[in-house]
Parts: sequence; C-alpha cells; structure tokens
Amino acid sequence: MPSTPQGGNLDLVQCRPGSTVYLPVMVEGAYLSIGDIHAIMAEGESSFVAIEAEGTAVVTVDVVKGMPLRAPRVETAEEWAR
Repeated sequence: MPSTPQGGNLDLVQCRPGSTVYLPVMVEGAYLSIGDIHAIMAEGESSFVAIEAEGTAVVTVDVVKGMPLRAPRVETAEEWAR
C-alpha cells in the first residue's frame, strides 16, 4: 500500500517513540488506522524487508485546527521529515 497525501504506508524510521506524526484530515469524521510495529527496517522500507515485532503502541490523538497540511509530516527532536 503506497503512501498518499492523507497518510498510508508511512514506514519511516522517524516514526518512532517520542515522534509526533501530523496527518491532514480531508473529510469530517475521518478514521485513523495504525498498522504494524517494526523492530528494524530500511528507510521507507525501501528494501521491501522489515522485521515485524510484537508490541504495544501507546498513542495520543489530537485534532490541530488551522494547520494547513497537504501531506503527512513527522516531527522528531532533531528534524521535521516528510
């Protein structure tokens, strides 16, 4: 499943504990789905190989109004990734 302007397959090494993922919401009442956890993978899973891991993701979801996003963004302590 490819990434889309709304999200999709965001297999980025920046999506890790402590990061903030911003997703544009294109429709009222949109759903959020979170997939699998990887123990390790190449950037963007570019090798098409990743080691899946069992785990629990603890997330907080907020709606940030007035943030004009055209595509997903990931904020880490070091950078903003897209």
